[in-house]
Amino acid sequence: MKLFFCFTPSHLPLLEQHFLPSVPDELRPHLVLCEMPQNCPTSEFDGQGFQTTCIRKVEVILDALAKGTELGIGGKRASAVRSS
Repeated sequence: MKLFFCFTPSHLPLLEQHFLPSVPDELRPHLVLCEMPQNCPTSEFDGQGFQTTCIRKVEVILDALAKGTELGIGGKRASAVRSS
């Protein structure tokens, strides 16, 4: 299992002040932090560059799935992935 956290520089404070402190110690070895370029200068939802960032996040997910067991994910079945 891996826990991916994609962030841009504008969200670094959220990562450091809220997300990382909330991760239980036993899950920390499974964290994969993915810093992304700040394509959306305003950091506003649907602002210029927002879609580029969303597409990049999907690319990170697809890359992780392609690498599968090399990253310790996938295997027989990705049962941890559920649709809402």
